[in-house]
Amino acid sequence: GKVANIVISDETGMCMLVLWDNNAGLAEDGRIVEGMTIKVINGYVKKGYYGIEVNVGRWGIVEIDAGDIKGYEKNVKLVDAREGIVNIRARIKKIYPTKIFFTEKGERFAASILAEDESGERLII
Repeated sequence: GKVANIVISDETGMCMLVLWDNNAGLAEDGRIVEGMTIKVINGYVKKGYYGIEVNVGRWGIVEIDAGDIKGYEKNVKLVDAREGIVNIRARIKKIYPTKIFFTEKGERFAASILAEDESGERLII
């Protein structure tokens, strides 16, 4: 498959964005350019050759020119977390098997963990 590497940054730092297969075309054909705001959905983080990197593979999506994206938010305690996207720092107590299911939009998946911090524990999906 194809791969493209891009350096990305925000107010918290910088890292490598690794685009795989079809997503690599976003960089190759110039749809992603310097200074543009993007949003990564279903990316995954791992340690790469140059440090921590964000990977966008088969299940990932890159929204181009994402407009106004909320800035970095401080960590939220598990007991205060609500539905949506939040930053949480917690210990993983249990990882449940990923469930794959099908909808009219195609194949989807759901992953869940049981997490614990000083405020208690919660199931995160």
